[in-house]
Amino acid sequence: DVILSACPKGDEMIQTKEKMAPEVGEILLAEWGYEASYPEFYRVIGIKGEFATLVELERVYAGAGNMYDSRYMTTLGAEVEGAKPFRRKIKTTQYGFYVKINSYKYAYAWNGKAAIEYNHH
Repeated sequence: DVILSACPKGDEMIQTKEKMAPEVGEILLAEWGYEASYPEFYRVIGIKGEFATLVELERVYAGAGNMYDSRYMTTLGAEVEGAKPFRRKIKTTQYGFYVKINSYKYAYAWNGKAAIEYNHH
């Protein structure tokens, strides 16, 4: 599917091909929290039909953030010790795919950049 996206210039439109399904080995990012942000990383270890099998990855500190009590987190790809693989349905929208981890957490394709973690309380 081709999606038209606004260019940073504002009035031009560009075409981008959005990814509609994850691939085995791909890392996903879920950011969740209420008045906070907690990033978590997952690796796709299997795909069967409309379902992906995921395993949680360790988070590592990647530097101080620019807000009070914030920091950047990333992953080096190591699995969380004792993490058990789990299966979730792959969903799609006009913007790409996501995997619903639970009622408040959704994972998307990770862009490789560190994600900010903060808690204002």
